[in-house]
Amino acid sequence: MNKKKILIIDDNPEFMEVTRMRLVVSGYNVVTATGGQDGLRQARATQPDLILLDLMMPDMDGGDVGQMFQEDPRLRTIPIVYFSALIGSKEAARHNATADLAHVFLSKTASAAELLAVIAKELESRKATSAAVAYKLS
Repeated sequence: MNKKKILIIDDNPEFMEVTRMRLVVSGYNVVTATGGQDGLRQARATQPDLILLDLMMPDMDGGDVGQMFQEDPRLRTIPIVYFSALIGSKEAARHNATADLAHVFLSKTASAAELLAVIAKELESRKATSAAVAYKLS
């Protein structure tokens, strides 16, 4: 089985390294980017299976970066999990339960188990959507 590739876009090197290590130990191939512009370049170059995107970065707001992903036909189907240090896990869960958005929000204080569960769910959801599109096309 090939490893799923995850792109982490964050301006906090410590957070990024801890998250990267959690994902590598869990069997994922991880690519990192230190800001919005770097993240866009990395996404185009590596075509990840999922993107973990910080909402607040100095060079570009994570929401703006996410919008740029949506406007790029090569990137728009990649699931995005937005991270924020400004929301707690309960607020993120409440938002995800009521949001009409195709993306998920996760607190930077989320446990490793929460992070891995969200990633697995989003990757499985993408797989199901891809299978449905393939079926519709045939």
